[in-house]
Amino acid sequence: MHAGRLAMVRTMGCDVDDVDLAFGEPLDFEFSPTGVALASDAARYLRGCVVMNHVVLFGIGAALVGVAWLVLQKGGRASMAAALGMLKMPGILIIPAMFLWPGTALAGASMLFFPGKTGGWAALGAVVMITNVAALWVLYRVVIRRVPVDARDEPDPRLFADAADPGAPAPLAGWKRALYRLAFGDDIWVTQGTGYFADMYGLVFDCYQPGCAWALLLEIAVTLCVAFLSAWKPRHGMPCNLRNSIITVLFSALFVVAAGVRPFNSLLDNVVMAVVQLMTAIAMAAMTAGIAWEADPASAAFAVAAFCLFWSAMVVMAKGVWDAVVYMVDVWLGRRSGARRNARVVEAALVQERYADLQQCEDLDDGSLAGSFRAAPVLEFAKATPNTSGHAPMQSLPDSSFEPSGSAAHPRRQVTGTSSLAGSSFLTRSALASPQKTPRGAAQQGRPFAFEPIVIVGPLVEL
Repeated sequence: MHAGRLAMVRTMGCDVDDVDLAFGEPLDFEFSPTGVALASDAARYLRGCVVMNHVVLFGIGAALVGVAWLVLQKGGRASMAAALGMLKMPGILIIPAMFLWPGTALAGASMLFFPGKTGGWAALGAVVMITNVAALWVLYRVVIRRVPVDARDEPDPRLFADAADPGAPAPLAGWKRALYRLAFGDDIWVTQGTGYFADMYGLVFDCYQPGCAWALLLEIAVTLCVAFLSAWKPRHGMPCNLRNSIITVLFSALFVVAAGVRPFNSLLDNVVMAVVQLMTAIAMAAMTAGIAWEADPASAAFAVAAFCLFWSAMVVMAKGVWDAVVYMVDVWLGRRSGARRNARVVEAALVQERYADLQQCEDLDDGSLAGSFRAAPVLEFAKATPNTSGHAPMQSLPDSSFEPSGSAAHPRRQVTGTSSLAGSSFLTRSALASPQKTPRGAAQQGRPFAFEPIVIVGPLVEL
């Protein structure tokens, strides 16, 4: 997405005459990877970009779903969710989507702004822009909004000692620890509960700190705004200067977020995002000043803009190569997949070890708690959980060994309010997995929380 925004910034001129606006000319690869033209009018490449970018994205998704179905049929996983989680679906689609999004939005906005050149296809541009905004809303509803409830960040066992597993390897130290933290950060996102939320959607929010996944929505929203403004070709004067100033402010806002909030787990990601957004904002400010002053194209303002855009592009390309290498290393180490399997082992072990205590809750299932808690679903989940008493809590086992059955697969009950507990004790799974580091996403007193009965140790007296 950085590359797409930089490509759009390169076109930030202001037209005096009614020029072609690239209608009828092939689009750059970063906008339209297929380069397909549909029909023969001036908007054929814009139309091809919009249609084929969606075909590529949905084609990749359909192919991966087909692979997941084959894995399920061959018995490689016990459920479709587990098979999709193994393939990182549908979260892995964020990678091609972030690459295709800027060009699709720019082509759609161009058709919308210049209906006379689209051969009556301006409505397609409007549909594309509405779809882009709707996709942002769906991403929030399906993934970002659920992260605090369905996922939690666990301390990376390669960085922090694990008192619950004395046989675990010693944490990394020295330069290896520093390099590891630079590449991956301190934590790993795992599923909260027994499902596969982090496996399926983790690639969307894995790189963000708890409570900071909204930065992805901000980045996409800025890209859509820049695409919309880039398609607008105002004449010289106030409209042109206003448009360029707005784009400069948008890139400056991304820099402030990167430098002030530091939303990423990895220090390198925070530094690269801050540097790229700062250089892009400087380039836009220099271009805005040069256009406003009607400076010569060889003036210092345009030279500064060219320098910043060139090195921003170099940094983005280098970071792309680095990300690909880091992801391969992550897969080779089994860093995230191993942590998520271990989290499911801990979930199952806790349920099995507390089964005797949960039996006592059957007497509470009589309405005395006014519907705020029911023991029966908890006991059904405990009975559906395989016996793991023969395994250490942090031992990695196949996903299919921990596949719950029936409607008891997700026993979490939402309770909004504060907890009032007497004579009860709670053991969080994060504390069990790594008691020497408290997760940053832990619930605080007085905030809404998700009550999970499977972590009860003592008798429940009051909610």
